[in-house]
Amino acid sequence: PSADEVALIDAAVVAVPTSAHHSVAVQLIRHGVHLLVEKPLAASIAEAEELSLLADKQGIVLMVGHIERFNPAAQAIAAAVDPTSIVAITLTRAGPKREKIRDVGVILDLCIHDIDLVRWLTQSEIVEHQVMVAGPDGGHEDLAFLQLRTASDVVASIRGDWLSPERERTLVVKTRDRVIISDLLLQTVTEHRSGSGPRRLKTLVGDALEAELTAFVMAVRGDAPNPIPAIEGLRSLTAALTCLGAARTRDSSCR
Repeated sequence: PSADEVALIDAAVVAVPTSAHHSVAVQLIRHGVHLLVEKPLAASIAEAEELSLLADKQGIVLMVGHIERFNPAAQAIAAAVDPTSIVAITLTRAGPKREKIRDVGVILDLCIHDIDLVRWLTQSEIVEHQVMVAGPDGGHEDLAFLQLRTASDVVASIRGDWLSPERERTLVVKTRDRVIISDLLLQTVTEHRSGSGPRRLKTLVGDALEAELTAFVMAVRGDAPNPIPAIEGLRSLTAALTCLGAARTRDSSCR
C-alpha cells in the first residue's frame, strides 16, 4: 500500500510468508499502525528484535499470533494446573503440509506453536534441547522430534510432522499427581488421577482465532494489556531457531 493508504489504517494483521514478516511489519510500524503478526514474529532473531524495538519507539501494540494460547482446551489446562507442579509435557502436531508454505520447515511452522505452549504452561524458558529431523536434501525439514528441558526442570517432547495424512493435535501434561490429556482440534480435556476414573474438564466454547483477534482489538483500544507482546514471540522464536540450528549442524556433520 501507498503511504497515504497506510495513513488510513489504525491496526492490521500481518499474515504473509515468514520471509516477508519483517519488511511488511516495518513499513506499517513506521506509520504508527498497531500490528498482530502471525507466528513466527520474523525469520531471524535480528529481525524480531528490530521489530520489537521499533514498536516500542513508536508506542504501538505489536502482538504475536501464537494462537494456541487462545485454544479453549489449552486455556482449560493452564487454569487447572499449577506451573510448578508440571513434570513433563508431550505434544504432537501432525498433518499434510499446506502447499503455500515454502519458506520454512516444520519447526518454524508447526513446532513453534508447541514450543510456545511449553513456555506458556510452565512459565519457564527452555534451556536444553535435543533435535532430530527428516526431510528432503537441501530443503526444509518435514519431520522433527524435539526433546526440551525448561529452567524449571520440566521435560517436553514435541513431534512436528508434515508426512502424516491425518491432522493430529494432542497435548499431554503430567504433574506429580495426575495426567491431563487434550485434543486441541476437538478442544477436549480429560484428567486422570491415580485411584479414580477419568474426568472431563470443562472447556469454554469458542473459536481461538476470534478470541485472538478480540484480544488484539482490546489491546489496541487500551481496554486490556497486550497478551502476547513481541518479547514473547522473540523468546519462542529464539528457542525454535536454536533447535533448527542444532538440527542443521547435526545434519551437516553426518554427511
